[in-house]
Amino acid sequence: MKIVPLDREHLEYHKAKVNALTPASRGLWGRMDVVHMVCHLSTSVALSVDDRGVIDRSIPIVRTLGRWLVFDTFTTWPKGRFKSSTQMIPEPEGSFEEEQRRLLDAFDRFVAEAQQNPGRKTVSPVLGPIPMQYWTHAHGVHLNHHYRQFGLV
Repeated sequence: MKIVPLDREHLEYHKAKVNALTPASRGLWGRMDVVHMVCHLSTSVALSVDDRGVIDRSIPIVRTLGRWLVFDTFTTWPKGRFKSSTQMIPEPEGSFEEEQRRLLDAFDRFVAEAQQNPGRKTVSPVLGPIPMQYWTHAHGVHLNHHYRQFGLV
C-alpha cells in the first residue's frame, strides 16, 4: 500500500480521510474508539511541531534499526501490535467534532512548518530527534495505519 506523506501536496487527501469519520465510525480492530483515535492523531501531529515537554526516551537501536524497519520497510503495520504510550493517548478534551477540528488544525500547522523549515528537528518520545521532512513520511505511515483501522483505505 502506498504511503501518502503529510505534506502540502497531499493535505487535502488527509483532510478528506478525517472528514469521512463520524462519531459512529467503528474500528475494525484495537481498543480505541473514533474520538480517542482522532485525539491520538492530533497529539502525535501537534507534538511534531511543538515538542516542548516531550521527553526523549529513545534508544539508539530504536532510533536507527527500529525506525528503518517500522517507518521505511514494513510500513503496513500489523493490526493491534503496536501500543502507544499513555502520553500519546490522552483523554479527549471535547466532542468528536472538536477533536476532529483539532486534528485538521494540527495538519495545517504541521504542513506549514514542514514546508517552511524542512530541516528543523523536533523530538519523538520513541524515535528521538526527527527533521520535519522525515516527519511528513512518518505521519503518513502512522495515519495510514489508523485509516486502515477505521476502514478508510
